[in-house]
Amino acid sequence: MCAAASLQAVAQTDPSRCSVQEPSFCLNGVSNAVTGLDSLRVALPSGQGQRAEEEARGRDKQAQTRRIVVAASEKVAGLGAPDPWAVWIGYSRSDYDSSVTVAPYDGNLDSYRLGVDRFFHGKYLVGIALLYEKLDTRTRYNGGGQDVDGTTLAPYFSWLINDHFSLDVNAGYAWLDASQNRIDPTGTPGSPPILSSSYDARRKFAAATLNGFLPRGDWTFGGRVGYLFSEEKQDGYTETGGPSARTVRGRTLRLGQLYVGPDAAYFFGNGLEDYGALIYRSDVSRNDGRDGGGLPSAVGATQPDDKDEWEWSVGLRFFAKRNVTLGVEYLQTEGRDQFDNQVFNLLARFEF
Repeated sequence: MCAAASLQAVAQTDPSRCSVQEPSFCLNGVSNAVTGLDSLRVALPSGQGQRAEEEARGRDKQAQTRRIVVAASEKVAGLGAPDPWAVWIGYSRSDYDSSVTVAPYDGNLDSYRLGVDRFFHGKYLVGIALLYEKLDTRTRYNGGGQDVDGTTLAPYFSWLINDHFSLDVNAGYAWLDASQNRIDPTGTPGSPPILSSSYDARRKFAAATLNGFLPRGDWTFGGRVGYLFSEEKQDGYTETGGPSARTVRGRTLRLGQLYVGPDAAYFFGNGLEDYGALIYRSDVSRNDGRDGGGLPSAVGATQPDDKDEWEWSVGLRFFAKRNVTLGVEYLQTEGRDQFDNQVFNLLARFEF
C-alpha cells in the first residue's frame, strides 16, 4: 500500500508546475538527496571543475632561457618564478544545472581563495591556501533551494623534477554549513507550509598530478595525468514546518577520479600569453549517498550512470612585472548526461 502510494505521488509530480499555487506537483524529497554528488564534484579543486588555475609553463623571453610561470595544483596553488615567497588570490564562479526529469535543479558556486607559498632550492614549492565557498542551489522539483557556506584549508606541494616535468600534490579539509527549504506538497494551494532544515558536513580531498611541458619557440606544449579522491560526510537532520517533514539519515559522498589531457600556450610578447587545454575525466569510483534517504521510495537514483566528461578551457596570462602575474580563464564541462557546467576563473599572484 505504501509503495503504491509513493508511486502515485511521484507520477503526479511536475517540476515545471511545482509552486506555492500548485504544491501537489512538488516532489516530496529533500534537496541534498539529489544535488550532493554534483555539488561535491563542482566544488573540488579539479572540478569544477575545476581544473588547475595555472601550470608550470614558460621561458624567459628576455634571455631566451627557461623560466617558470605561475602554476598549478588543481585550483588551489600557483607556482611562479623561483623567488622565495609569494601571495596569491583567486576567484571562481561556477554556473551548473542538472536536467534529470524527476529532479531538475541549477546551482551557482562562488569560491574565494587566498594562498601563500615559498620556493626552496629553485625546485620545491610548499604552500597553504584558505578557501571560502558559497553555494546557492535552486531545486525546482521541490519548490525550494539550498545554501551552503564552506571554509577549506588546503596545503600543497610542487616539485620541478627537471626542465620538462613537474609533480603537484595537494590535499584539503573543509567545514560546511548547509540550510535548505522546500514546499510541503500536501499543503493548501496558495499557502502551503514551507519545510526547512539545516546540517553540517565535512569534506576532505587529495590529488596528485604529473605535468609535462615542452617549449618550442613562442609555443609551449604540455599535458597532465592525475588522480583525485574526495569524501564528504553530511550529518543527519529532521525537517520542521509541516506534516510532510522528513527525518534524514547522515550520508557519505565519495568520488575517485582519473584525469588526463593536453594543453598548449603561446607567448605574444609584452607579457601576454594565451593558452588552451582539454581534460578527460573518468569517475573510477563513486558513492552518491542515496542510502541517507530523503526521497520517496519509488525514486531510485537521480544521477545518470555516465562516469565520463570532457573539460575544455581557454585563458590569458599577463606578466605585468617580474613578480606580478594576472590570469583569466573560461572552462566548460561537456559529455555528462543531463548536466552542464561553466566556470569563470580569475587569479593574481605577487612574488617577493
